[in-house]
Amino acid sequence: MTVAAVIAAFLSGCTSSALPMPGTLSTEGSGTPSVVAASIIPTTPPTQAEAELSPPSDASLDAIRALARADGACIEECGVVGISPMRHTQLGALWLVTLQDPSGSAYGILDRAGQVLRSGSIVNTSEIRAIGQDAAGTYFLSFNPGRYDGVVVLRPTTTGYADLGSDATASGAMEMRFYPAWTEDDDGDGILSVMVGHTEGYNDPDGSSWTVEHEWNGTDFLPTSTSAPTPFG
Repeated sequence: MTVAAVIAAFLSGCTSSALPMPGTLSTEGSGTPSVVAASIIPTTPPTQAEAELSPPSDASLDAIRALARADGACIEECGVVGISPMRHTQLGALWLVTLQDPSGSAYGILDRAGQVLRSGSIVNTSEIRAIGQDAAGTYFLSFNPGRYDGVVVLRPTTTGYADLGSDATASGAMEMRFYPAWTEDDDGDGILSVMVGHTEGYNDPDGSSWTVEHEWNGTDFLPTSTSAPTPFG
């Protein structure tokens, strides 16, 4: 699917299972753009501002790369791996761009003018992708430094998006708030929870693992429940 097709589907308010809102424009594999599903519950029809949204320019992509390289991430080819339309309740249509190379991953949020509203970098991780936006307006990204996934959590503000303590630069993926982690919607209300894995005695046969669920309380994602430990042995 071409960039134009992705934009057309976004602006038409498409809600079919074939193209959730927003999708991720991926150029992996053959290099032919395709849409990868993301968790999203569309709300209102596209506005005039959204109808005027143009694809990210090379200058905007280079601006995100420069910010990532300043953080010590994505310092090599820093290729674009995803372009996802976002819908902000106050700012309207935005673009989320994800980039990666062996040195690290990065993301940037662009406004209609192509200006970077927010960027983030994760060193020592070479995989990043958009999960999508939930019914509470929270936007999620997934990253992987080589073994387990982690989650970046972005909340809308009046001027863009704020990271809820999950962003990282020189500290790397292992120091991020939600790692290892994944998202779930157990009750089907469209609001995602962040599930964070924990271990004790990893190399010990008597060790165990458990999961702590973090739910949105209107201010932050806070722990609400803990699973029973599962022994390794």
